Amino acid sequence: MFDHLSPEARAVATESADYRKLYCQKEIWVPHTGASAAIERLTEYARHPKSHRMPVGLISGPTGTGRRTVMERLVALHPEQVKMVTLPETFQERRIAISMLKALRHPSPWRCDVWRLIEITTTALRNSDVRIVCIYNADDIGFAGRGAQGRYLALLRRFKEQGKVSLIFRGGEQARKLLRLDPELREQAEQFSLRPWGVERSTAIAIARAVREFPLRLPTLIDEAFLQAVFESSAGVPGRIFAQLRNAAWNAIDRKIEHISPELLRSSAVRPRLGRPTDGASDNDR
Repeated sequence: MFDHLSPEARAVATESADYRKLYCQKEIWVPHTGASAAIERLTEYARHPKSHRMPVGLISGPTGTGRRTVMERLVALHPEQVKMVTLPETFQERRIAISMLKALRHPSPWRCDVWRLIEITTTALRNSDVRIVCIYNADDIGFAGRGAQGRYLALLRRFKEQGKVSLIFRGGEQARKLLRLDPELREQAEQFSLRPWGVERSTAIAIARAVREFPLRLPTLIDEAFLQAVFESSAGVPGRIFAQLRNAAWNAIDRKIEHISPELLRSSAVRPRLGRPTDGASDNDR
């Protein structure tokens, strides 16, 4: 029964409509060429022996192409080796060090002087199993003044070299400009450029896999008309594609259609209002 669904979606296909609509709003991971290649390469970073010259990477691309998703997937696959940190937008050594310690779940000694705090942070990184620190908001640092950017990079480079960890930056043009200010980081940085999906077989397979994750009771036909409807409003941007599919699945259950048609895709550009589950389900999976 419900053989057209993934095992996870099949398990909830008999639940109430409210529960299934809520389930449709969770984020899903679907392998695709660009993101999968980035994660495969970054997994090598996660297994890299600790040294003073750890790799540096920049995950870039237009908004919605999966930069955040790649980082979160990497953390999920290697929770002990990969940590994600959001750094303060203004250069404050104490706040930067404390952000690092929080990512490591290390106690933050507030009362010591800033240089001692930086040393504690460096030692904590070096003595941990962490191989990668993902800088989530590199673009925000890129908007800081030129002098602040230089000091920011010098401190991050110190954490990298003395803490023996890789730095992975997430951002766009501002992040690229930021890395150009530091010759050493610029030389070491490996680019991971994510792009919108093209109309190709791998995209059709990825979309079909995504549709299998929604607990719809009838099969959805993934044909040329379906793909055309997907690309009309998404322009191939993965974030828009998944949002459109989630909305269409929600509407398919709400309207008792139980499958996604091209017409339903076209009418699902506006995010539907979430219903509340009637059976005690929670919205913990985002």
